[in-house]
Amino acid sequence: MNMRRRILSGWLLVAGAVLFFSLNAFAIDPVFDTLQWKNRVLVITGPDITEQYVEQVDLLANVRDGLDERAVIVLRYEDRALDKIEGLSSFPFDNRVIEGHDRQKYLQSRLRTDDDVFSVVLVGLDGETKQVWNTVVDPQEIFDVIDAMPMRERVMNAQD
Repeated sequence: MNMRRRILSGWLLVAGAVLFFSLNAFAIDPVFDTLQWKNRVLVITGPDITEQYVEQVDLLANVRDGLDERAVIVLRYEDRALDKIEGLSSFPFDNRVIEGHDRQKYLQSRLRTDDDVFSVVLVGLDGETKQVWNTVVDPQEIFDVIDAMPMRERVMNAQD
């Protein structure tokens, strides 16, 4: 009887450890998991004092209705923080600091860019990175990429 309890305790310990580490692996990217199937995300990386950043934000500010129509949240990723760029999205988002080296590296590899260089990254409704631009991009080019996505095409066809 004692031996069975030890074996059962050992298996429970192993199962608990596996569950713990599995949940932590999924929790490494809560940002895109919470937005998945609700919003597309446009992430602008790099310092907000660069000419490219300012120009990109100005271009997007002129097409806010188009961003809202496509359910796009515009975020800034710099210094380990994801911040909503006020005035560009009407959708709610709580700013988040990305803690831990593993999470930072994961997010950088997922976005396919670093947080200290300028880039514009489009993340689709499915949470996957769709396009990365390393220069200022015309908002119409972003809209063209979004409008060619199957889910967006369905929405547009339903509106006709």
